[in-house]
Amino acid sequence: MLGLTVNEQISALLPSPRIAGGVLVAAKIADVRPPLGDPLLTGDVIHAINGTSITDVAFLRTRLESLSSDSPIVIQVEGSGTLHFVAIEGD
Repeated sequence: MLGLTVNEQISALLPSPRIAGGVLVAAKIADVRPPLGDPLLTGDVIHAINGTSITDVAFLRTRLESLSSDSPIVIQVEGSGTLHFVAIEGD
């Protein structure tokens, strides 16, 4: 996934967000569907991982790297004007 930090410039290009900030899913390399919930789509904004707010791409990467490979992940996502959760089970 290619992510962009939602700053003032990126935010101006997006529809009015329900939550400010986050990381925009700008492109996907593979079409992988998580076992639970909806897949992440290009244009979605990631706002939280396991209840921790995501402020930029660096923090998203750090947060994901801190999880063990068998940890479940719950991602709060905003897409098409709605907030929803994507759940990914650990290995």
